[in-house]
Amino acid sequence: MSQTVTASMILGLLRARHSDDVFVDECKDGPSQFDSYSRMDAWAMKKSWRHPLVIVYEIKVSRSDFLGDKKWPAYLPCCNEFYFACAHGIVSPDELPTEAGLLVGSRNTRRLHCKKKAAYRDVVIPEDVFRYILFSRARITREHVIEKGVYWREFLEDRRDLEHVGHAVSRKLRAMIEQRIDEAEKVNKALQKEVGNLEDVKQLCERLGIDLRRYSPEWEVERQIRALQEALPEKLIEDAQRLQKGLAAFLERVECPRQQN
Repeated sequence: MSQTVTASMILGLLRARHSDDVFVDECKDGPSQFDSYSRMDAWAMKKSWRHPLVIVYEIKVSRSDFLGDKKWPAYLPCCNEFYFACAHGIVSPDELPTEAGLLVGSRNTRRLHCKKKAAYRDVVIPEDVFRYILFSRARITREHVIEKGVYWREFLEDRRDLEHVGHAVSRKLRAMIEQRIDEAEKVNKALQKEVGNLEDVKQLCERLGIDLRRYSPEWEVERQIRALQEALPEKLIEDAQRLQKGLAAFLERVECPRQQN
């Protein structure tokens, strides 16, 4: 038994097709209090500033409904593209004028297939259409109003949370500062010790007649030491070594009788 296709089925497929667009079913082109308005089965607008596109759909689920429809040309000023959205086997593409496109439902009515692309028409959409959608179909949401009691309770809770965070941050910063101070004091002591050692070296160099203000003081130190080594005769060094050994032997002989007594 074949499934009976209804207009609501086709409308559901159109709504899914325009899930990311502005979609209005049973859309009118003017205020309802006047009898001269037209009612379109579906009106859709792409969300694009650079490439605006408004599409109108006329739904047909029977052959007689399609053949007897004489009102669809009145929808053309309200859209850039016009389509018949039909059940399978209702309309053939070659029956349609150039202005109209054709969407046909699949045999199981689960999707729509484009059998004829509608011609794009560069028209200015009437302002009354947008006014109708804005006044009668759009839902404008108001900002959420919070009761005073709830507002102040949440304010106090947020303030307590901020104070807790502030104390935690303060403790962390204090610990970090104390650590940096300890590290700085250690570095300062090491630098002071190094400066003291350098001062001793400076004084020694001054006693040796070495000018540290010259470009290569290390070379000057090396030169002075080499000069001292060359100034001392080798025989003098040997005599001093023998004298040192003799003095040691003499002191040893002198100390032994004292220890015996």
